[in-house]
Amino acid sequence: IHVVEGDVTLPDCGMGEIELRSLFEMDISHVFHCAAAVSFSQPLEDAAVSNITSTLQLFQMTQRLNSGNTKDARVKFVYISTAFVHGGNTGTSSEPLDEELFSLHPYDPVELYKSMLGSQSYASAAMAKLGFPNTYTFSKCVCEHLLLEQETSEGGSCIIIRPSIVGPSVQEPSEGWAGDKPSTIVAAACLYLKFPYNMWCFGKETVPFVPVDVVCRFVISRSFGNNARGWSRNIVESDADSLSEADEKKYEMIASDIVVEERNTSRIGTTIATVAWDASSPATSSFSWISYAFSITHLGAVCGHVHRVVAYAGLLLSTKLFPWLNLSMDTYKRLHYFFVRAPLGMVVDLCDRLSPLLNPGIVRDLRTLTSIIDLPLLFFPFANQSFYFKSSLVAPSDFNGERYMFSCAVAAHEFIRMIEKQRRDKRSSRSNIRQLNESNLRVYGGGEAIGGGEGLHHNVSSSIIVAGANHAKPTSDLLWALTQPRGNLAIRFGGWILAKVFRHTAMEVEIDVAS
Repeated sequence: IHVVEGDVTLPDCGMGEIELRSLFEMDISHVFHCAAAVSFSQPLEDAAVSNITSTLQLFQMTQRLNSGNTKDARVKFVYISTAFVHGGNTGTSSEPLDEELFSLHPYDPVELYKSMLGSQSYASAAMAKLGFPNTYTFSKCVCEHLLLEQETSEGGSCIIIRPSIVGPSVQEPSEGWAGDKPSTIVAAACLYLKFPYNMWCFGKETVPFVPVDVVCRFVISRSFGNNARGWSRNIVESDADSLSEADEKKYEMIASDIVVEERNTSRIGTTIATVAWDASSPATSSFSWISYAFSITHLGAVCGHVHRVVAYAGLLLSTKLFPWLNLSMDTYKRLHYFFVRAPLGMVVDLCDRLSPLLNPGIVRDLRTLTSIIDLPLLFFPFANQSFYFKSSLVAPSDFNGERYMFSCAVAAHEFIRMIEKQRRDKRSSRSNIRQLNESNLRVYGGGEAIGGGEGLHHNVSSSIIVAGANHAKPTSDLLWALTQPRGNLAIRFGGWILAKVFRHTAMEVEIDVAS
């Protein structure tokens, strides 16, 4: 593995001539473009730069690699898009969403791209009329059009891979593995448990998920063709010692089904491929959003992540009342603003005004909550519609959707445990420092500080910290100044100002006890 630092938003990823020359000498066969800004709430201009400009520039660099390639085959550009590029279309069981470009008619992709970088009025109108729920899916769709236009005009070789909602692994490296950060479906569970007072809406529709290891196998299989088959089987064989005979047979079947060319050879060589369970997959291979919400709530309540009363009250609202009301996106957005966003905004404004009297951690947590409080709005279009895809992936008949659903919930539980442990460790560290310095007493012996003590000794000198960053105080600086036994209002105000100045300019301001 050769790692090169760069920036995909810059031409040639911002690499210098030396790095580029080394790439040209490597006889590269594939360029995989997985980088993207996955935020659903990005402004159109930011989404265009992150998800379109970077892709087109990397494709141009791939074309330059062809000139230095000593092999006959051209360098293949593999672009990771998303399965949700069909605007407001969700497909049906009889007519699933096909593996071809979604028509942007009557809008022109080039003009849409220019509009996203400019006035944005043309792009905003297209996004609303075509039914795209967010700028992420819209930018991916526009990028597919522009990418294939360049491929046609410049003679490149491009493969577009469209994964649906990527979840934890089903087999590799272990069942339920979810990486270092929660992905979309696991992040939803984490937020649902950690912020139970938010307003969610989960319908009876199925979750359009795909395990991450299935995605990896699919990408390799589609990109390298027949060469991927042996790789797929070798992975299963390497794990055979740790599996029972029944599990080994099951995973061998899953692995063989994941190599898409073995199922439908008529699809070999297609430019666009969707990584999602095909609409013909068994119903038992999936699960509904409501079932997922129940699973998360039960696990969270049992494990103590959320109070039982709060958890089940929220479950009643999110899975019964709101779906029964059959809310539109606009209505749900207004309700969310009235009951969640507006009250939280008032609390944050009040805390900002009272920040000198409050614990800084409270204000910091509220600001963090403000940045993610709208996530239920972003999940709403996916959690209240069923999506049907045409794909060369058909879920194995013995793939247990409910078991996979529970592994997603367990992954969220593990992430929450990790976050809570980090917070406990941080609080413990702060508590230890506070306990060490709570008397603000420093005892020195032989010219060195030897820590606080219960009493003073004849052979040591002592001092008291009266100000600075390490000065321990039971309350805020303002409340400390107002509760001093002596001094008029001007003196108290001056003391508060000095305390603030010393806290930001000095670690410790000490006074010798003996003097």
